Amino acid sequence: MPREEWHNINSLFVGLGQGQQQPAERHKLLRRCVDCSRPAQALRLLHLLETDLSGAPDKTSGETALMYAVRQGNIAAVQVLLEVGVKHDLRNSQGKTALDVAAETAQPAMQGMLGAYAAQPREPSPRKVPGPKSAGILKKARDKANKEGSSG
Repeated sequence: MPREEWHNINSLFVGLGQGQQQPAERHKLLRRCVDCSRPAQALRLLHLLETDLSGAPDKTSGETALMYAVRQGNIAAVQVLLEVGVKHDLRNSQGKTALDVAAETAQPAMQGMLGAYAAQPREPSPRKVPGPKSAGILKKARDKANKEGSSG
């Protein structure tokens, strides 16, 4: 990377660190991720850094990152947020969930995705990314469970 660009990267990491460490600023960081040119990658990075993607709603509106992504029509961001297990049933200051926001903004694809997600039972998403050894163990366990499930 050219030396001239270092200050931009430094500013990015300072902003990322502040947004991650200060819960009052986290909703701004999450909105920036949703609005950036690569929202899925930005949100996955925050998840890898163990940032709480569910909470930290905007103090005024009570809007979560999921609600904001739905309102913006950002399907990629919504998919990542759901993949990492955000709380989809939180309510904003008007008592609306992300599904309500999708209905209010006339986004049937979002409504279908959120409705299907809400209907599925799921386990909590792990906060840490498994290393190579634990990933192999998890794969073996998943393969064994799939094999037992298909044979029984």
